[in-house]
Amino acid sequence: MKRIILFLCLFISIKIQAQNEVIDLTNDKASTDRFKIINSIKFKYGNFYKREVGVVVQHLKMENNFAFFYGNIREKSGKSFIKGEDEMGFGGEADGCYVILMKKNNVWKIVEDIIGFVEFDCYYWVEKYSVSPKLFNCEDEQVQEPKIDVIKEEKIDNKPQNEILLSFAETEDKKYCDENKIVPSDCSGGYIYFKGDIVFYEFYCTGSKTDFIHYGTYIDNGNSIVCNFKSSYFFNNGFNDETQEYTEFDPNKGKINPNDTFSIVLEKLNCNNFIYGYKITNEKDKSSFYYTCNNGDSDKSAEYIQSFNKINYFKDLTAETIADTKNVEVLKLPFVGERMYNLMGGRGGDRIIRIDANGWMEIGTLVPNWDDIPSDEHEGTYNAKYEFEADIYQGMYSDIITTGADDIEGDKYKIYSNKICMLKGEQLKWAIEWENRIEPKNIDYACSEFYNTE
Repeated sequence: MKRIILFLCLFISIKIQAQNEVIDLTNDKASTDRFKIINSIKFKYGNFYKREVGVVVQHLKMENNFAFFYGNIREKSGKSFIKGEDEMGFGGEADGCYVILMKKNNVWKIVEDIIGFVEFDCYYWVEKYSVSPKLFNCEDEQVQEPKIDVIKEEKIDNKPQNEILLSFAETEDKKYCDENKIVPSDCSGGYIYFKGDIVFYEFYCTGSKTDFIHYGTYIDNGNSIVCNFKSSYFFNNGFNDETQEYTEFDPNKGKINPNDTFSIVLEKLNCNNFIYGYKITNEKDKSSFYYTCNNGDSDKSAEYIQSFNKINYFKDLTAETIADTKNVEVLKLPFVGERMYNLMGGRGGDRIIRIDANGWMEIGTLVPNWDDIPSDEHEGTYNAKYEFEADIYQGMYSDIITTGADDIEGDKYKIYSNKICMLKGEQLKWAIEWENRIEPKNIDYACSEFYNTE
């Protein structure tokens, strides 16, 4: 939020004090610096452990161009995968991680880090990097785990008014009221925005390249609010995996997916800390996720609404005009479901392409469970003995996609309703030069018609 400083002397005083101010980012999920720091840590340890990781933030403070993080390196779900024993008696946790970072050219880089059962000497880092002991909580002799305050405790009227913004967070409490069971993750919360007779739903996941905003209508029943989301609007948010930075982007260059529909029921709660609770059930495995809602922090709410209002399509949207898509591009899917193809021919060359109704696409291979398959069974047989692995592509549907798998990185595919074509790339070159399965006249592309998996 922008503030007007009326007196020059006051402005100068504040500016001088800010130079050595220690800023606590532990629970400030709206902070850009916090976002960049966490992604830098995820990037480093993801590469180290050769897997996608998540972090549990117990302590994160910033002073000038330095930041100190203490937390845990875990799976995205929060489950620990790093095991060990404290044989030296140092204390701590096997997945406990201490990291000091430095900001240069608006990029946060890790300059020193330690993980596991170690003896942490914060005064060594104070002297080495010439920072305040408050950055590490040195005066407390050890880094203290703060109480997680995810949502501001403040009541509002339970009935949606003309414009109300709710923040939501995942909880392990099926009754929704226990604030100590809020899941500490950067991929388990977001906003529900009531604006006139339209409701918007946006789920945040740190590191995602695409922002999705679901929208629809709602019915207030007094003790519950039924939200029926009829479509989604999605756009590239400019996130760069390599630099862990955001580049400039235009939210008005998005698309509408008219098939992305779902509903939630906000149940009115009788507890002090939260207003509503709801659950979402995965139709495939029937697993359920629980979320609790409250009104958003005033400063963060203003920032979110300001960003939201930059999307022209939403400015005059009402229940009567919700189906009007004449001024925005509509996502058109070639099919919804699962298809198989075989570009190279031969046994073991079967591949699968999946497209969900929401536009999410996966292309991958079948990984056999050799313990359950007789040695004389056909390698390409598609049945429950094989597991699907999306090792070729994962992302939103586009008619032309670029693969990101290590062995065929950079190859391009064009998707049609009845076939898939591999454009010129390393995989196609390999097939021509070594396998000789494709005629020379088709050197620029090779296609395979889809066939059903059933």
